[in-house]
Amino acid sequence: MLTLGKWMGIVSIVAMFAVSCSHQVDVDSQTKAVAPVKRYIVSMKTPAAENALMAANAQIVRRLPELHAVAAYLPEQAVLALSKNPNIEYIEEDLKVVPLALNLPYADLGTRPGEILPYGIQMVQADQVTQGSNPIKVCIIDSGYNFGNEDLSNDLSQVNGSDTNIPWDVDNSGHGTHVAGTISALAGNGKGVVGVAPLGSGGAGVSLHIVRVFGDDGNWAYSSDLIDAAYLCRDAGAKVISMSLGRSCPPKLAKRCISKTEEKGFKALYEQGILSIAAASNDGNSDLSYPASYTSVISVAAIDKNGDHAGFSNTNEYVELSAPGVEVLSTIPIGHGLDTTLTIDGASVDALPMGGSPIGVGTGVLADCGDGQSTCEGPANGDPFVCLIQRGTITFADKVLACEEGGGVAAIIYNNVDGNLAGTVEGGGTLIPSIGITKADGLALIDDSIGLDTTITIVKSDWDYAFFNGTSMATPHVASVAALIWSNVPSATNVTVREALQTTAVMLGDGDMLKFGHGLIQAKDALEELQSIPTCTPTENPETSCSDGIDNDCDGTIDSADSDCVEEPPPVDECDGLLPVGASCTTGTECCSDKCVGKPGAKTCK
Repeated sequence: MLTLGKWMGIVSIVAMFAVSCSHQVDVDSQTKAVAPVKRYIVSMKTPAAENALMAANAQIVRRLPELHAVAAYLPEQAVLALSKNPNIEYIEEDLKVVPLALNLPYADLGTRPGEILPYGIQMVQADQVTQGSNPIKVCIIDSGYNFGNEDLSNDLSQVNGSDTNIPWDVDNSGHGTHVAGTISALAGNGKGVVGVAPLGSGGAGVSLHIVRVFGDDGNWAYSSDLIDAAYLCRDAGAKVISMSLGRSCPPKLAKRCISKTEEKGFKALYEQGILSIAAASNDGNSDLSYPASYTSVISVAAIDKNGDHAGFSNTNEYVELSAPGVEVLSTIPIGHGLDTTLTIDGASVDALPMGGSPIGVGTGVLADCGDGQSTCEGPANGDPFVCLIQRGTITFADKVLACEEGGGVAAIIYNNVDGNLAGTVEGGGTLIPSIGITKADGLALIDDSIGLDTTITIVKSDWDYAFFNGTSMATPHVASVAALIWSNVPSATNVTVREALQTTAVMLGDGDMLKFGHGLIQAKDALEELQSIPTCTPTENPETSCSDGIDNDCDGTIDSADSDCVEEPPPVDECDGLLPVGASCTTGTECCSDKCVGKPGAKTCK
């Protein structure tokens, strides 16, 4: 069994998966441990705490020397006793984080255009700012990166990563590759899309580092995975961390979502000059998302192409900035693209596949299945049928299952609000093709198409791009704008970059800061704000002035703390010409002290 080693000088953080070098996993196959029930983070006061963990049959899976902590599986009955051990500071559950996109890949643009400028690029003014030459590395903590996509760089000088026990350059869920495209998709190659800060463009100051925390299913990772990954980002030289992930709790129950170790870790990273950015979550309520709601992390809300607040985006006091997060087109791994067609009586209707839907073809007459809360019976003559179902009340997967139970061969779900329906049936166990359409098209089909021949087709596409929804998609817009402006201002700090983004953001809608925070990020305006800040000079040797207006402590603000010398005040002549102490005198009125003492002829001021 490996030991903790010295408290200082070891760089390693708690995480779920094994990593190389100092980030090692302790798993002793010879340990006869009691079957673990839960995974915890244990904060230790001294290295002796590890002996207590071993005695309690702990299985250590991640070490965090900088935060004096480990992640371990522990028998529940051992937790209470260990929490009273004087060598242990605290024990907390190792909480989970999940990716915060609402649907899996889909892309159906008919003819394939050469190169598309996603609407978000212009909304955040990224098309008005050129990359500088100041090296700024953005670290993406997500599901990996796919080198095969034609619109993503495969130059290891521009994009690299840290392997855990899962390779960083593999992405089987597509979430991380989509995030990477929003940040860095190549420009000017006549293909796909354009990123906010395209790799290799302009002064080419922006680069990527990838740390993968989500497995092939892309479902979740532990809090300890996340903080370990964040420190791997730091070790790789990243200045910006992009996290399209989180976990959420109602405000009154927020303590259930807060990890002391995670919070301590991100605070330390912020103090070390790193800007961490995370998604505000997609619950559509006031729940607090973590890590986004830590004060050391920027919380990002989602808006649509019209600047309206996305209905799914959480609203709370910790929301700091807004960015595009609805129908965001970006890169996905090779082979993940889907094409969808819907024809009714020979006429085409625009449709999007449900995330997680099986590929295939379903043909039958169109049947009105209401809201899908009960089994859809279909036509009385027993003909094959396609279910038309209204969105609402229950999950999309449950609606599709109700269609299946009645014998439906495919399902169409139409929206109950304006706009396209991009939902998911992932994990619901559905077996038939399912798609989403607009509210207007759904109501039109109810009026005049019930009973008509209908065919749904979902097939693999050779076009590896997709529209995603979610605060996951808004987050990389902010991360890449931060990197973009920072690459132009070498003297900037994470604090000054954050303040520039805040002060230049454009408030939207009704001005509700719980929805929008400071508003929509603006790259050009933020850069101009950042460039207007006086250059930071941490030291002056020799000091030229004690009030020269130089930001000597580099905190982005010129204040009294920036003076590193103290000017002596000019001497004050309080005696106004009277004799000082020790001077010869004849009467007290001659002395400043008003006292003249001594023998006649030898008196002095006292």
